[in-house]
This record gives sequence, structure tokens and C-alpha cells, in this order.
Amino acid sequence: MAEYSQNCTEIIHALRNDPDVLDIYKHRYTLPPRPSEAINEIKSAVLATDEKHALTLADIISWFQVSEARLREFRKYIANESGRPSNSDFTTAIVDSAKLYALSVRPLAWARGEVDTVGAFDEGKEIRSALFIVRIYEEDNEDVYGMADLYGRVAKKF
Repeated sequence: MAEYSQNCTEIIHALRNDPDVLDIYKHRYTLPPRPSEAINEIKSAVLATDEKHALTLADIISWFQVSEARLREFRKYIANESGRPSNSDFTTAIVDSAKLYALSVRPLAWARGEVDTVGAFDEGKEIRSALFIVRIYEEDNEDVYGMADLYGRVAKKF
């Protein structure tokens, strides 16, 4: 799931930065296929673990569904079935995919048996880290980082 979300983040960012791309070149930005096998493995793990860790894993599946719903518009655009998404839609899709990456890597140390439990999730910080990992830097993407910070502030209220 981490690789899938990283690829989505990179592709949406590249497509956003190429607003004049000709229709014949959009295929360069094809989003990866949905990670059905990874989703099934995570669902199985949800059933096989304790409640706390099941909720952590279920968060991945839940956010994947949100992210995929928002990526539908981009899949249609790439397939020439709709017009170019708005800049706001691009920003949201980049942050959504980065959040999916952050949620996906969160339980890895626990899953490998390196730690006994999954640590707390600081949403804004983790999304910022995911953006940096995929080489989306704040100085060139202030709107993306602003949205990441907004996600973080909203998460802290709940």
C-alpha cells in the first residue's frame, strides 16, 4: 500500500505541474492499479489482531477508500473522459495520497516485531514527512503543505 500511495502522490504531483500536457502524452501519468492484494492482506490482519492494532489497520483501508474516491476524477482525466481537475482537487489528491502513505508505513515496525505497539499518529507531521519522502518540498508547494497542516489541525480537534 505504501508503494501504491507513493506512486499516486508522485504522479498527481507531476500531472499538476504539467498543466499544458497534450492529451496524447497523458498516458505518461497513468495511476497504478488499485492494490487489491494489499487491501485483502490488511483486511485479514484486521481480523487477526487485537482491537487497538485492528483500528490502526482499519484506518488504512478507510483512508484508501476516501483517496480512491477522489482519484476517480484523475483516472477519468488521464483516460480523456473528463476535463482537467481544479488546482484545489490536485492539492487535495496529493495530500490524500501522502496521508495514505503515512498511514501505510505507520504500523510497519510493529508488524516486523521491532516494537510492541504502533505509536501515536501526528497527522500533520506524518503527511509532511510523506511529502518530503516523495520529493515534494514546501518552498515549491506551499498550498500542499498548507493543506497538510490543515489536516493536522483538524485531526487534533477530534
